[in-house]
Amino acid sequence: MTETTNKVYFDFLGKRMIALIVFTVLLIAGIIAYTQHGFTLGTDFSGGIRIEFSAPTTVQEARKLISEDQISITTLTKSDGTESFLLTAPAELGDSGSGDYLLDTIREKYNTSNVVVLASEYVGPSVGDDFALQSLKLLGIVAGLILVYITFRFDFIYSVGATTALIHDMIVLLIFTVVLRIPIDLTILAAFLTILGYSINDTIVIFDRIRENHTALAQEDMYKVMNKSINQTLKRTLLTSITTLFVAGAIYIWAGNILQNFGLLLIIGIVSGTYSSIFVATPITYFLFNKTHKIIK
Repeated sequence: MTETTNKVYFDFLGKRMIALIVFTVLLIAGIIAYTQHGFTLGTDFSGGIRIEFSAPTTVQEARKLISEDQISITTLTKSDGTESFLLTAPAELGDSGSGDYLLDTIREKYNTSNVVVLASEYVGPSVGDDFALQSLKLLGIVAGLILVYITFRFDFIYSVGATTALIHDMIVLLIFTVVLRIPIDLTILAAFLTILGYSINDTIVIFDRIRENHTALAQEDMYKVMNKSINQTLKRTLLTSITTLFVAGAIYIWAGNILQNFGLLLIIGIVSGTYSSIFVATPITYFLFNKTHKIIK
């Protein structure tokens, strides 16, 4: 085995309680935010009307013309710099499944020919509920498959550590969607699934090195083996994370409003995934290793 050495050696396992404190603080913040306003569901899950349109007006003026409290109008900035508006409304405001009439006051003000509907979508409440149920099933299936994969590739205690880190990352993403009031829709679900894949990949790299070192240094204490493995893979982990953050940052800044929340959650998830691979997956695995091998540090 070719061993990579780092000039700086850090006791990562020794800081595992700090990681628990950080997660606890985030969890408390998420619970407080949830008790105040709960989750913000997009029309994909809650059901509703979504109309993208262009008009010679400002978003402030459009909101004044459509004064219904249940209706939201936001500005969409596309990658080419052009702007349009996105109107979202509850499903009950739909007229036979269409909310086109909601633009009538804007048409009267700016002439019908100047108001162009670019896209229109209606999602019924029952369809939204079905989307939500299927999404939860999908996340559960993916997590289960990852658990099976890690069990066969490494060992059951490693799979528990990896799965705990994935659950940690999903909870962190949920906390930020609640605190920042990010509408949960299919785009946000895609961000969750992307982070599942990213986080497990980072964890596998560390676990591979732990297994190699444990085989080569069978007599060495597992605490030292795990710390050494994390330090040896640290440079690779940080370079991969920083490179991926550049891509996520580009999506957040330049992809426009439609993908802005997707990019933001990718940034949060990449940071969380890197953090959890080191401070969650490995300490949990170390704890279970001690229990199963009757070794107490």
